This record gives sequence, C-alpha cells and structure tokens, in this order.
Amino acid sequence: MKENNQSNEDQTMKVGPDVPGYKLIWMINQTATSQQLTQQELSEIFGLAASTVSYILTARKDIRKLDKSVFNKIAKWLDLPVLSVLMLAEQITPEDFYSDKTSMDEAINRATKLILSDPDWGAYAPRELLTSDSKDLKIFLIWCYERATSTKLLPGAIDYLDLIKELESFRKENKTG
Repeated sequence: MKENNQSNEDQTMKVGPDVPGYKLIWMINQTATSQQLTQQELSEIFGLAASTVSYILTARKDIRKLDKSVFNKIAKWLDLPVLSVLMLAEQITPEDFYSDKTSMDEAINRATKLILSDPDWGAYAPRELLTSDSKDLKIFLIWCYERATSTKLLPGAIDYLDLIKELESFRKENKTG
C-alpha cells in the first residue's frame, strides 16, 4: 500500500503550476500520503473510480471538470470550505469575485501601486508585484490590504467571507423539514 502511495506521490510531484488546479492536486496527494491512503481508498472517499482518481492526481483529467458533489466530498475530507476547494481547483478564481472585469487590469495595477507606496503597508509587499504576471497574487494582496485597512480599491468587489455568512444565515432562516 505504501509503495503505491509513493509512486502516486512521484507522479503527482511532476504536476506543476502550469496544470490547472495543481494546488488542489498537490493537497490531495499530500494528505493521502500522510494518511497512507491508496488511490482505491481515495476513490471510495470521493465516490469515483480508482482510474479517475489516478487521472486526476497525474493531471490526465482536468480537476476543474469534476462534479460539485465530488468537490463537496473533497472539501469534507480535507476539512475545508467547499469554496476554498473550488478556488484551489481553479474552478473559481479571485477575479470571479468582481463584477467589473472590463477595466480590471488597470484597477489591479493602480491598486498594487497604491499599496506599494503606502508608508505603513508598502514595505510588507514584495516590489516584484509590479512586474508579476500573477493577477491572482495581486488580487489576493489587494484583498488582504482592503480587509486590513477597511478600504475598497477594486470596483464591484464581493467579499466572499460575508457572502458565506449570508448564505449560512439564509439557509438557517429558510430551513425546510
């Protein structure tokens, strides 16, 4: 069993940042390895065929295309919110939390420059952000800054933490059965 996990880990280690959802693939692999679970055991947990689990862990199947019920099972197994799992799978991106996407690149660059020039916060942000191609990293930095300073830098933002609270409250208020 452990040998099988080792070979799975070796295969998954080849899955890099160029593979959509690689963060979730890596997390699944690391957790399965630490729990000494085989692909067959993972397939039972996720409700998938063992071959499908193998294809996911080796990026021969696009993890973004899994059914939401599978993401729910993965989230439960990893003890993470489903939204976090969907984001790790890159089915939902940080940019999806903004409604005005037409001028998004300009707004992101403007906000990044503002954060880097902030005398209190700018020193904490890496200067490489100005030349980085990672829009998700910039959006995350902006989100952290907005939460820490109670400011809004990007238009049309939806705070997903507030959204989750609202959904939970709605479910409690409208519980049936």
